[in-house]
Amino acid sequence: MYLSQLDAEGFRSLSRVSVSLGRDMTVLIGENNGGKSNVIDALRLLTDPVDGRRSLYPDRDDIFRGPGAGQAVLRAAYTGSPEDLAPYQHALSPELDRVLYTLRYTPPGAGQVRGQLDWVAGNGADPSDPQPGGRERPRHVYLPPLRDAARDLGPSAGARIQVILDSLLTGPEPVTDAAVARVFGPCGRLPARHGSPSGIRTSAPTMPMYRSRSRSVNVSRPRHSRSSHRR
Repeated sequence: MYLSQLDAEGFRSLSRVSVSLGRDMTVLIGENNGGKSNVIDALRLLTDPVDGRRSLYPDRDDIFRGPGAGQAVLRAAYTGSPEDLAPYQHALSPELDRVLYTLRYTPPGAGQVRGQLDWVAGNGADPSDPQPGGRERPRHVYLPPLRDAARDLGPSAGARIQVILDSLLTGPEPVTDAAVARVFGPCGRLPARHGSPSGIRTSAPTMPMYRSRSRSVNVSRPRHSRSSHRR
């Protein structure tokens, strides 16, 4: 099962938008302040982090500043085989081909401190979200934006990030020293055919990865000392 569509209404700069996502990877491309980060943050609000340590919550600043805006509505649609969707009977769409979870946030009113969060499963026939554990199964891995790609993806800081990405995108096998060497070479550096990280230019390449089932990843760095590879 994978996240196939995100709908956002009244959320930050997104008055009303629907984003379709691919089964394996989706790349968001756009100008600065075009709303890319808002889409990523919407996904972060709709799913829990893999480690369970949530760092982002809705607040009054998330409400779209426009006429008639007063509530932010986010919806996640998941697609999969009948076997994948079977545990989510309470959240199936009317067509029975997708799992739907909707988050509604209403900011606090006068004299109130906190806003109101409401979750709706499926088409909303049961507004109480009868099985909240179901929507907590899909998890995400969030990697903060790389402000300095040459530094953040360098051998001293970025090898572990690259290994995690490679593991999530290429298959279920555990990441070992041999896998690190295969991808990055014996020194933990990207081979020349992949290009140099210093040539990467990007404003905010945030890469969230979504899986419907959690999987442990054993990340090991190459066991080579820095001094042994100096020329």
